[in-house]
Amino acid sequence: MERLGLRHLVESVRTVESVKWLKPPPEIYLRVIEDLNADVRETYLFEDSQPGVRAAKAAGLTVIAVPSLLTRYHDLSMAEQVVENLDQFELPDWS
Repeated sequence: MERLGLRHLVESVRTVESVKWLKPPPEIYLRVIEDLNADVRETYLFEDSQPGVRAAKAAGLTVIAVPSLLTRYHDLSMAEQVVENLDQFELPDWS
């Protein structure tokens, strides 16, 4: 993100070095939610793998699965929605 000049647009960055457990335990997502002081019930997470979907669901997040070429055969059925690309996703009308 720094190389691309995008780091200033991101409020929280968590990596393998910042957590004790990797996915599917939800620790990395719980830390980001804490960093952002976000409401889990109003947070969407986009994931491409079964371990990621499992971790996000364990954190209480709404999950949109966007499988990649490497993960298109993963069982992503725990996600609220599975889309082929982000163009297919629409936020709900909360008004």
